[in-house]
Amino acid sequence: MKPVVRAFTFVLALVAVVPFAGRARGVLWFEAGNESGAARGVQGLVDEVFSADNQSDIVRLAACFEEDAVWLPPTGEVVSGRTAITAWYRARHVRWAPALSAAVLDLRVDKSRAVVHGAARGALVPACGGAAVAVDDRFVMFLSRDSRNGWKVARLLWRRGATAG
Repeated sequence: MKPVVRAFTFVLALVAVVPFAGRARGVLWFEAGNESGAARGVQGLVDEVFSADNQSDIVRLAACFEEDAVWLPPTGEVVSGRTAITAWYRARHVRWAPALSAAVLDLRVDKSRAVVHGAARGALVPACGGAAVAVDDRFVMFLSRDSRNGWKVARLLWRRGATAG
């Protein structure tokens, strides 16, 4: 990973997590499978991101991200803004058909923010045929919520696992 990206990842993590530090009493700590309403809403967004991606539904996928979202994909440079993120997914879908599932490993929620640590597993199937690439990756999603738009991805950090090609 380039030093600039590594530094950006660290700063991004601090910016997203530090606001939680001062409000420890307002943060709800959940484990996977918790049935809290807030946790279900966050899980619903994670499921929607992966479902839309697997179905190559770029419109649904774009709706999951804030307008000014930032994404650190598993390869390449930082992608900033919903339009750029949508273009990245559209280009990937020309080459690959994803067949991925998400497992929430850790979830932290307050009234308007959430942090999700998860695992993405499955495969990327080449659109033009050939062998699928196994995926066993990790991701961190920083989410925000407002009363009008619900939960949205504000930041997405993705790391390839050992079996990813």
